Amino acid sequence: IYPQVKVTADRDRAHAYLNGADYTAVAESLKQVFGIQNFSPVYKVEKSVEVLKSAVQEIMQDIYKEGMTFKISSKRSDHTFELDSRELNQTLGGAVFEAIPNVQAQMKSPDINLQVEIREEAAYLSYETVRGAGGLPVGTSGKGMLMLSGGIDSPVAGYLALKRGVDIEAVHFASPPYTSPGALKKAQDLTRKLTKFGGNIQFIEVPFTEIQEEIKAKAPEADLMTLT
Repeated sequence: IYPQVKVTADRDRAHAYLNGADYTAVAESLKQVFGIQNFSPVYKVEKSVEVLKSAVQEIMQDIYKEGMTFKISSKRSDHTFELDSRELNQTLGGAVFEAIPNVQAQMKSPDINLQVEIREEAAYLSYETVRGAGGLPVGTSGKGMLMLSGGIDSPVAGYLALKRGVDIEAVHFASPPYTSPGALKKAQDLTRKLTKFGGNIQFIEVPFTEIQEEIKAKAPEADLMTLT
């Protein structure tokens, strides 16, 4: 969907590099991917104190509104960096006071929590956490078949199965004239909607008229509802 976007995965997280792709569109897609608990848009900068100070000042000047409080939350996975987390908090907090003299710092529940992470390859800054769809990545809990009749229950069941990590295929029993062409189209449309959450989902149409008529002709009437 987004050919420019490149994704790299580490042990504890993944990074998606936009490379010019529209963030709003990518974010909307990420919200619908099961297995993602949350994500944050980040700025990647050189891991030097001066560059970080400039970046923090620029971000704060862009998002700060009168009366807001802030906090700097730093952490390092690269322990060779020249400042430890406490020193970096103090240094970057001082840079914010230089840029916005009347701003107030607040350690508990600030309006802006500017997070700074020092990693081996670069420094990352973020101030927003977006809630994801949660659940398990599709495919991690095996495979299953979803019978789509065109009603509300089956697509809801499909959604919940995808959220539990089940890779599904959709099957629809078409038996014209007992079922209408509209029912088939509705089942196909529902499958397309589920692909937003589960990627490619194979849709299988089963011609069922002949089988249904044979059952009706030979099965006991009391069992017809169960069998068909």
